[in-house]
Amino acid sequence: MTGPPAAASPPSPNLMSLLEPVAGDLARVEAMMAHRDVTGLQSLRKAYRDILARGGKRLRPAMALLCAGLVPTRDAVELPDSVISLAAAVEMLHTATLVHDDVIDGSALRRGAPTLNSVWPQGSTVLAGNYMFGQASHFIALTGHARVIQVFSETLRELVEGEILQMHAMHEFQLARNSYFHRIACKTSSIFRVATEGAALLQSFSADRVRRLKQFGVRFGLAFQVVDDILDYTGDQADLGKPAGSDLLSGHCTLPFFLYVQGHPDREMLIADIREASSYRNREPAVWADRIRSFVADVCASDAIRESYRVARGHVDAGLACLDLFPDSEGRQALTALGNEILRRRA
Repeated sequence: MTGPPAAASPPSPNLMSLLEPVAGDLARVEAMMAHRDVTGLQSLRKAYRDILARGGKRLRPAMALLCAGLVPTRDAVELPDSVISLAAAVEMLHTATLVHDDVIDGSALRRGAPTLNSVWPQGSTVLAGNYMFGQASHFIALTGHARVIQVFSETLRELVEGEILQMHAMHEFQLARNSYFHRIACKTSSIFRVATEGAALLQSFSADRVRRLKQFGVRFGLAFQVVDDILDYTGDQADLGKPAGSDLLSGHCTLPFFLYVQGHPDREMLIADIREASSYRNREPAVWADRIRSFVADVCASDAIRESYRVARGHVDAGLACLDLFPDSEGRQALTALGNEILRRRA
């Protein structure tokens, strides 16, 4: 078995400039992950290296690093190794979830490159994801902080819960809005939260500041996922690395679609039309894909996209309000700019 070809995917120039305050520490995170290549299995080692080489935004570890530096310390010239370990754990945890997501969704592409799932047997891919969960657990153990390890373990539970909730909600076209937000809080916000809360705990911030940074991570995670769900309708395949409408095609109904259904003048007729179209999913996939393209166009032509952005903006604003307890600094300014970048991103 061989791994998929590496396809580097660096952050956008704008995002790279925003992360400049922690560029040196991000390099330490990359080095820590790269040096943790301990398996004796050549195929697994290659898969691990290829996935790391693809890069990505590295947004979650960057947020951990930026949050850790929000309160200046008297003598520290760089962030402690425990914070670097947290950042590596967060990124490895995120990577592991992507490997498993690709198996569950049957995805052939990730960031425009073949997924591990597309070139390895399914069972081997699941085990590779498990290996990365193991790597993440190793990094979090290196922090040596019992409460941070506890938060990390809670995150693992929430990730599984969120994935199961998503599977149960497949092709559920009238799912309640609060169910959607509970699901994405588990699947997405939980990783942002362990990054920001964990950083505060490792830096021995006050209880109030720990609570604020926990909420900051939750809110940014919600906003990030809402925008991700918007881009599945409005984005370009060249930017997304997958066709527009992939979520709906896979049976995942997200906020833009819920809002479109809720705002439709004849909701019952629309639901009946959707259910009729979904009957082609297995017997005539080409017809189903064509109907999906039509639904995507309808969602984009409605107010659902604008309303979804309004929801995302609300979460960003609520998250930024959590930073009011912290002094003005380069790190706080970078986090504020990241909030706006989340809303503007194209992939």
